[in-house]
Amino acid sequence: MRQFLVHCDTLLFRVLSGLCVLLLLVMLGCVGLQVVMRYGFNAPLVWSEELARFTMVWLALLASTIVMRRGQHIAMTDVLPIPSRLKRPLRLAVVIASVAILSALVIHGWELSERTMRQRSSGLGLPMGYMYVAIPVSALLMIVGQVLALARGTSGGVGGSSAHGDND
Repeated sequence: MRQFLVHCDTLLFRVLSGLCVLLLLVMLGCVGLQVVMRYGFNAPLVWSEELARFTMVWLALLASTIVMRRGQHIAMTDVLPIPSRLKRPLRLAVVIASVAILSALVIHGWELSERTMRQRSSGLGLPMGYMYVAIPVSALLMIVGQVLALARGTSGGVGGSSAHGDND
């Protein structure tokens, strides 16, 4: 079972990393194309800035999932010396609090995306809910990452060692 969880965790991390690279390339391509069209041909595109904005929002939220899973969010550590016997229960409490907050983001983010599905974006004509659904999706992926980290016995987003090295 543990090996299956390790495989799921690694697969999730790699898929998210690949998706973030793809989103970054799309965003850079849109911005680069917009610059060429606007200043090279004096014919700006109406959709490129909006697509770049959509991809930037998705990229930021999905990258936050990776950062949280690797335990690389900004944190104040070692401010107060914590006895080693309290570190594990404290990490568990932090994970529980994180999951509670992320669960609220999933619920309310989903409601927001549902409410904005009839609203169309001006450049692409896509439902705005497609952009807002990034909130519950990323929060849900953060929850999955935290649960997998607990199941694997690594700390993930609660400080300490990460399941993934710096080279992943």
